[in-house]
Amino acid sequence: MIDFASGFPKRASSRLRKQIIVWLTTVAINLNSDPDGDEVTVMLGVARILPSWPKGPRVDQYLRKYRAGMKELGFASDTFKSEYNTPIEVTPTEVRGF
Repeated sequence: MIDFASGFPKRASSRLRKQIIVWLTTVAINLNSDPDGDEVTVMLGVARILPSWPKGPRVDQYLRKYRAGMKELGFASDTFKSEYNTPIEVTPTEVRGF
């Protein structure tokens, strides 16, 4: 289990909540570096496809985070969830970067 309470994992967790674009690869989430090429962050994890969109505060936070991007694509939250109807949940198992 990753301790997100301090150090690099804490910074990575904060960036994951704020950054709009992340790169989901086979078993990793890659965050963009900062403008100087620092803060490179890779989170390895276990992904699972959910049968439907879950309910609750995490999904509400996700929809708020991406609301502007959804609007640019012509989606409201409901239409986005019906168009992108295969939610993937990633549980981080390791974080690394510099």
